[in-house]
Amino acid sequence: MAVTVMRRMEVEADRAAVRVAGREAMRQALGDLPRVSTAWEAYLDGYVGWGDHRYTAAEVLAYFGKVVEWRAPQLDRVPERVAAVKPSRWDSHPPVKARLALVDREPDPPATEDPRPVWVLVDDLELRSTGLRTPDFDEHLAIVAQEEARIAARPLYYAAARVSCAGNRRGGVGTVLDLLAAGRTDELTAALNAAVRDPGPLAGRVLAAVNSTLVSSVDACWRHSWSAPMTLVCVDGDEIAAGPLVEQACKDPEAVPRLREFLHELGVPGMVTTDTPGGGHEPLDPGPAFPTMLLPDLLFIIARSARRQVPSDVLGAGLAAAALAELRLRGRVEVADTPEATLRATDATATGDPFLDSVLDRVAQAGPAAAYLWLRNLGPSVAAAIGRRGRRWVADGGNVAQTARTDIVEALNTGDLDGRAMALGGLLWGTELDGSVLGWRSATSRFWLGRVSRRDRLAVAIRTVMGFHIRLP
Repeated sequence: MAVTVMRRMEVEADRAAVRVAGREAMRQALGDLPRVSTAWEAYLDGYVGWGDHRYTAAEVLAYFGKVVEWRAPQLDRVPERVAAVKPSRWDSHPPVKARLALVDREPDPPATEDPRPVWVLVDDLELRSTGLRTPDFDEHLAIVAQEEARIAARPLYYAAARVSCAGNRRGGVGTVLDLLAAGRTDELTAALNAAVRDPGPLAGRVLAAVNSTLVSSVDACWRHSWSAPMTLVCVDGDEIAAGPLVEQACKDPEAVPRLREFLHELGVPGMVTTDTPGGGHEPLDPGPAFPTMLLPDLLFIIARSARRQVPSDVLGAGLAAAALAELRLRGRVEVADTPEATLRATDATATGDPFLDSVLDRVAQAGPAAAYLWLRNLGPSVAAAIGRRGRRWVADGGNVAQTARTDIVEALNTGDLDGRAMALGGLLWGTELDGSVLGWRSATSRFWLGRVSRRDRLAVAIRTVMGFHIRLP
């Protein structure tokens, strides 16, 4: 009954519109309705919806016309798609064809045509529109654009890992470029089609991965414009146009080196653009015969004695995170508190420990990169070095775990969240060894450890590597 009443009301509204504006204006409005409606929904979702409702209706309308102009090619295809959709008995409006037929049956009153745009009805539009020209709004949209690029790249990474037979390791930009260079574009496309329904052109996904990597690796940023798509720019404001190189790389394997060189010139580390384990570096120095026990040593001993077996790549990522956490405690590296969690060396001064110094030297030489990329790249080398160090220890894993449990619980109780105990706790949470140390029945301690560890970008990076095992639905 409600739907019937609503449709009757819409019919009366259409008749009233014809009486006011005339048949031709109403026909034109109904013809544009699918395009305008689609554009309005995209405008709300892509722009206004991220504005935290801080803007008035007049301010929002100020740029809607520009968005319609920008998206004109896509919007021109909307009526065909709408016409192909079968009407439902639950639709609140009659079909457009039925509404047009009704308009043709109505008498056509004389009406004076007004060619002015509709926004002239808004008072002080130019003044009100300045409310949308704010740095906060542009910054917020840049965050949204980066998240969209990350989401678009994620299924590509899964597909690349499957094609390259990477085992437990997750694919990345380097994996994708390796496959393109090897002429395996068709395999990558097929794997992507199997992972995602209607994934779109491969080049679009690769470009999203490249752009996302540039933001996380070299501090590139997204620049918002109301009259054009979001663009990626360098720190100095120059636009980064990686699209043509990506298009060529997806068509011709010989074009991949040019794309890699382009990324290297912008400052992207070589470890990011190739999937070679270890990045071609010499093995890490395990240190002297009787080294000081570090966070990676503690994690290794606990993992070796735990009942729960940690997958080798996750343990490698955890050990790499432990080495970086040790360097962070010593003020040598920092991890940005952002979704990309960019890790960089802040002080290349030697620590006095050969193992840590060899890790620090590699980080300093390669430059900033996302934390999960560092864990994936350093994991095999750190695991090998810590394995050699671990054979020198005659340690009771149970006692080490008990000491760790006491220290972590005490840190939680006292609020000492930035010390070594909580750093180890985050590593245990990241590798899912917290239950083995705190005890599976200590739900309260594990809950609070999880709450604290979720703010540690290194701990989250371990979980990121772990999550790469999971196939996308």
